[in-house]
Amino acid sequence: HIAASNPLAIDKQNIDKNLILEFSGESWIELYVENQLVEAQIFSNGDIYERQIEIPFKIIVGNADFVKGSYNNTEIDFLTNANRLTGVNTINF
Repeated sequence: HIAASNPLAIDKQNIDKNLILEFSGESWIELYVENQLVEAQIFSNGDIYERQIEIPFKIIVGNADFVKGSYNNTEIDFLTNANRLTGVNTINF
């Protein structure tokens, strides 16, 4: 008897590295790994961005009040330290 592989274990590994961003207005992101830009995109209301990514990484968002997100199922606070004039915030993981 050969035991089947456990697909839940694989899914759990992927979930643990999952970055999910939801946009409620025009915004942009820049994603950096080891200070190298790996993603730069503009988003509109209703857009969703998902990516598997490992720590350490840095994300910069524009119009932070339009961005909700999570990493490893933990909510990311984009608003607290956002620049009041530009709405730009940098989050390091």
